Amino acid sequence: MQFWLADPLFGGAVQNGRHLIELVAAFGLTALVGLERTVQGKVAGLRTQTIVGTSAALIMLVSKYGFGDVLNSGTIALDPSRVAAQIVSGVGFLGAGIIITRRGTVRLHIIYENGRGVLRELLRVCGQHDWQLTGLDADAHDIDDGEVRVAMTLTGAKMGGASEVFGEVDGVVAVLPADDDPD
Repeated sequence: MQFWLADPLFGGAVQNGRHLIELVAAFGLTALVGLERTVQGKVAGLRTQTIVGTSAALIMLVSKYGFGDVLNSGTIALDPSRVAAQIVSGVGFLGAGIIITRRGTVRLHIIYENGRGVLRELLRVCGQHDWQLTGLDADAHDIDDGEVRVAMTLTGAKMGGASEVFGEVDGVVAVLPADDDPD
């Protein structure tokens, strides 16, 4: 009889305890990968990696152990590697979609106090972090008490902290993430 580390937690030899630990391990490991990507400022960060990795682990567990009570010996043969191959294809498709649609682009709405000095400082910050300004839409009308809204589209490496960096610029009132739809 095999003894698993989870057996004392569940009051005896419970196969589902092993599956639960495998699922929690998949969650933890993929969360670490996602956290690393988020810190690096890359797309497909913590949330995406955790959801995809944990879902893939759950699908593999179901495909490997989920149909044992339905099968009669000798009549049906299962190949869990077929499910694994489809998971790899699906994750590749997801990754390609992220790369094609985002290309490291960040869109921000920045509200700042009216004055040319603030916009000049925002552009200096872009140059300092090696971010390329690919789009700039300024609202010609003041919002409140001399505040101006500008939408910036930036590309470059390590874009994850752009909101915080622009928020620290003297004269910036608010930095809001823009939706991905440019219209």
